[in-house]
Amino acid sequence: MANGTFRASAVYTNGQKVAEAQTSTFSVKNGGTTQHGIDGVLGVSDGTEEVTCEIDSICPVAGFEIAFLDLLHGRAYCTIGYAVDGKLLQSTGKIQAIDYSSDSKTGEVKGKISFMGDAVKIT
Repeated sequence: MANGTFRASAVYTNGQKVAEAQTSTFSVKNGGTTQHGIDGVLGVSDGTEEVTCEIDSICPVAGFEIAFLDLLHGRAYCTIGYAVDGKLLQSTGKIQAIDYSSDSKTGEVKGKISFMGDAVKIT
């Protein structure tokens, strides 16, 4: 039986663990499209792999600071990593959007980032 320990998803930027995500989605698409002919679907093309990542409610790692807003404004490339199945999936791309929300009753401020990058590298 597998170990029943659950951990928050770690967020890595440029090789360093910078945060944990309350909720996140890391999506890898092969970019293929269906090829149609007279007889129907003939196959699927080889497309360009694309990674999209949505990270909600980011909790920074103690002692480390990352300015996602600076990455967005500077249109800087960064590498985002996502740990899954004992492996680190990494993609280099850009932060596409940042959303902030706050709750005046609790004083809580949350952030959400959207990232788009190139083909995933598995380490």
